[in-house]
Amino acid sequence: MIRINVIAATLASMMLANSGFAAEAQTKEAVVAADKGWAAATVKGDTAALGKLLADDLKYIHSTGTIDDKSLFIGKLKSGEQKYLKLEHDEGVEVKLYGPTAVLTATARVETITKGVKGPPNHLRFIHVWYYTKGAWQLVAHQSLKIP
Repeated sequence: MIRINVIAATLASMMLANSGFAAEAQTKEAVVAADKGWAAATVKGDTAALGKLLADDLKYIHSTGTIDDKSLFIGKLKSGEQKYLKLEHDEGVEVKLYGPTAVLTATARVETITKGVKGPPNHLRFIHVWYYTKGAWQLVAHQSLKIP
């Protein structure tokens, strides 16, 4: 009987430790870190890093309305058709967790070159949907819009 109570108490304390605010904050921090990793890899044109960060079934909706999948997004960076000069998060990144899914909303300052033409600096608001799988967060959806 004592052994069962000790096991039950140990399991209960493990569940409390894993479900508390500290664990949630670490998970939210991990999502923000993944998102900043996406931004850095995009600016660097680091297609290997993006290959890991982007889900195979990614839907990437640009502020122009153009829709890319993973291979198209990475392909445009690799070919030089699309280049990001700047992709910096502003203050106010928010993350909501829904089990293994996270919804991140933020604003960013973005500068790009598309097909050799430098676009104007943009201030964008975007939403990212991240999914935790195989021990890592992967971006499954991106949608952005220009802030006037």
